[in-house]
Amino acid sequence: MNYPLPQFGVEEGLQPGTSVLFHGPALSGKQEAAFRTVARGVRGGESALVVCFDNTPEDVVSALTEGPGLSSSKVASDVGIVNASVNDVSLGDRFRVFDIDSPADLTGVGMRIGKKLDGLADEDGRVRVLYDSISTALM
Repeated sequence: MNYPLPQFGVEEGLQPGTSVLFHGPALSGKQEAAFRTVARGVRGGESALVVCFDNTPEDVVSALTEGPGLSSSKVASDVGIVNASVNDVSLGDRFRVFDIDSPADLTGVGMRIGKKLDGLADEDGRVRVLYDSISTALM
């Protein structure tokens, strides 16, 4: 099903196990909606894993703290970031950032995702996963 972003109801939450693909033209609010969805889960006690192909880890932290209003300490404790972008930005030891040598290293990306999902899962095993760009990953 396709829903226009303003009518999608992302603020109301998603049922466990729901997969969502935000697609549409540039500047239509896809990333903002995706980050709000992740932030809602984190505020609700879930963990999250963000896989960056286009954004830097710094962009991810800013998107989660500025728009949805998570505290940086909440992001540091409940969000893991797999950095598969070509940007080598260090956020220090406070945030859980796991670098991949290249976005083309899909084996490395997959291994990091699997390892980090195991480490982030809560008692229910619920972790929200966000890929910031499927098209970049497919290239």
